Amino acid sequence: MQWKCLRRPREMQGHKFFADPTGRIALADWSGDTPDQTDDGVLWLDPKRPIRINLEDERLHAFIPLLDRHGEQTYTVSDIRTADFAQKMGKMIVKASSTDLLVLVNMVEDSRALEGQS
Repeated sequence: MQWKCLRRPREMQGHKFFADPTGRIALADWSGDTPDQTDDGVLWLDPKRPIRINLEDERLHAFIPLLDRHGEQTYTVSDIRTADFAQKMGKMIVKASSTDLLVLVNMVEDSRALEGQS
């Protein structure tokens, strides 16, 4: 299959994103170069379900909804930057508890403040 790479972060710094010729978005971990070469096979972004953000062990984790090669619902746990990219690419809803959301807002504000200092 012909894949167009949409996002390739530094190795082991989140998931890679690819589009197929029809425009569907797939995620890939680092076990293969393209989605069809990974251990899990092609995992499609599922924009019908929300991305969930949870705070665990003082870290925010994003649960990104996917569909496997059989159309079964699954998800992957990833970082906030990967979730942000997934949200934009899939025009997805993000859900979080009020506490987790407050932590996320503070992290974004801190990040913006640091960017303004450089």
